[in-house]
Amino acid sequence: MEKQRDCDCVGRQAAVKGSSPSYYLAGGIEAIAVIEAFDLGFNLGNVIKYVLRHRAKGEALRDLEKALWYLSREVKAQRNNPLRDTTHCGNGGP
Repeated sequence: MEKQRDCDCVGRQAAVKGSSPSYYLAGGIEAIAVIEAFDLGFNLGNVIKYVLRHRAKGEALRDLEKALWYLSREVKAQRNNPLRDTTHCGNGGP
């Protein structure tokens, strides 16, 4: 997938708790809460975010492609540095 310029970074929509769009909320749980609870970091956090919202936003294929882009990025990073801390590793995105 080609790198996109309109990245929707993890947490941007949830800068103020409770202000997230409905597609980031299910069963009373916000996507950002799951990402933070598991301390997933940037790449894996975006994987979760895009997978969770892919049906609700009307751009299912695009969101799944973005999730795959971030997952591929994380896999490459893990291969290059198996001891790498996967938290707090924001380096841009699609």
